Amino acid sequence: MTWNWIFGPLVLPGTSFEENPTVLYPPGVAGDYPVLLYVYNDHGCMDSVTGVVSIVNEVVLFAPNIFTPDGDEFNEGWRVY
Repeated sequence: MTWNWIFGPLVLPGTSFEENPTVLYPPGVAGDYPVLLYVYNDHGCMDSVTGVVSIVNEVVLFAPNIFTPDGDEFNEGWRVY
């Protein structure tokens, strides 16, 4: 089998012939990046699939800034969600 990945501009590498490639998307640049894959078998048959990798920069993090370890069963510990 032969694999031909096309990741598009701004992605390194932009193409790959590996079965499971590792790619780097631009740091800090959120967006939807199209990915195309062409696969060829030993008999010359080809198939293709397209997809989108969505990179998001916003991560919601809730980290309370207070807790009350006073034994009343409320706010006894500190956790990040």
